[in-house]
Amino acid sequence: MKVFNLRIIFLFFVSLSFCSDDEKYSFILGEPVVGEKSVQTHSDEISFTLPGIGYVKYVSSYTSVFEFLGPEGEFWKFKATLIDVENNNIVNGIEILDQYAAAMEDNPCYVYVKSSGYDDEVHHIEP
Repeated sequence: MKVFNLRIIFLFFVSLSFCSDDEKYSFILGEPVVGEKSVQTHSDEISFTLPGIGYVKYVSSYTSVFEFLGPEGEFWKFKATLIDVENNNIVNGIEILDQYAAAMEDNPCYVYVKSSGYDDEVHHIEP
């Protein structure tokens, strides 16, 4: 046990010796290139059993395509499209249709992002 504690203490001091207050790292996204496309595939699956209701299963997968259209005022303008949307939602053996996902599939929308970077708060912008 003493050898293990000595290793941890040694590792701590070695990491402090390589740490410098002058060096700082930040992860800031650079300005995207006009016409640049980003494709991401998302997949979620959750299932559980609720007493009195039964087996609940939610499965969804989709591919999101973001295309940078250029700056517009103080915002960056993106065109976002969801494609290949698949849902399999079941509650106690009854299939639940996700009409919102079906309505969004292959229908592009515009996303406005502050040019200073991504924000964790989203506000609706009137077209």
